[in-house]
Amino acid sequence: MARRTARHLVEPGDAAPPRHLAVQGRPLRALPRAGKHALGPGGIDVTKVPGKAVTPTPPPAPKPATKPKVSLAHVIYAAHHDPSAAQGHTSYKAEVLLVEKALHSEGLLGSQYVDGSFGSKTVTAYAAWQRSKAGGSYSGTAADGIPGQTSLTKLAARHGFTVVA
Repeated sequence: MARRTARHLVEPGDAAPPRHLAVQGRPLRALPRAGKHALGPGGIDVTKVPGKAVTPTPPPAPKPATKPKVSLAHVIYAAHHDPSAAQGHTSYKAEVLLVEKALHSEGLLGSQYVDGSFGSKTVTAYAAWQRSKAGGSYSGTAADGIPGQTSLTKLAARHGFTVVA
């Protein structure tokens, strides 16, 4: 906000105006820069007005980044349907990609198979995850490559996503 004085224009952040300019016998001073002080109507610094106690409002706290969510039901569906489907078929691609990227990071799935389809290579990689110590040390039919709540939650905790029912 700018205001016009006797013969000069005083802008926020300007250097102090010449001493010979005065209003009602008081010398003018430059307006404070926006953001440094609370400016009221007419560019008045309301933090220095008698009787007007103004507490600056702090900026809102940044929201924590939300983790991506993977539905256990969607991933199980994909694990049952994608391997037998035609090449390139995907069920719940975004969620399967998160699981495949995690399996790839664990060194269990080659990068060429991280495609969003829970195919036979992903089932094999997930079975290896289930057998691993970090994945729960499952054996036999419990390590079948079909995600379960516990093994998927352990994978999610290591790779920054959340499992939902």
